[in-house]
Amino acid sequence: MKIEAKVRARIEGDLEPNEEVHAVFLAQVGINPWWFMLSALFGLVGAVLLVLAGQVRPRIVAVTSEGTRVWSASMWVGGKPKQLLSLAAHQPFVVEPGFIYSKTEVNGEAMWLHKNALPAVNMANGLIAQTG
Repeated sequence: MKIEAKVRARIEGDLEPNEEVHAVFLAQVGINPWWFMLSALFGLVGAVLLVLAGQVRPRIVAVTSEGTRVWSASMWVGGKPKQLLSLAAHQPFVVEPGFIYSKTEVNGEAMWLHKNALPAVNMANGLIAQTG
C-alpha cells in the first residue's frame, strides 16, 4: 500500500462528514533537510538533538473539498497524524524548486517538500485553479 493511501486512511477521522480529500502529501517544517542529513553524518547524536530541539517537525498537508488542512505528524511513524494544526481556504502552492527538496508555504508556515511530493502539489494546484 502506498504511503499516500495510508495517510488518507489515517486522516479520515478528522474530516467533516461530506469532506473529500483531493490531494495529500508530507512536508517538513524547520531547518533545511540537507542540514539534518549532514548532522546525521556527524553521528546519530547530532540528528537526535535536532529532533529533540524541535528543529525538525513533520507535517501532513491535505487539500480537501473544504480547504487546506495541516496536521502535525509523528517523527517516528511517517504519515501518522498527531494533531490538526490549521484549516484555511484554498490557495495555490508557490514552490521554490530545489534539487531534491523544494520550499513552499502552507497556511502561513514555511515547509520543505521532497521531490516525490511535487506531483501531489501540482495536482492540488490544478484542482485549486479549477474551483477558483
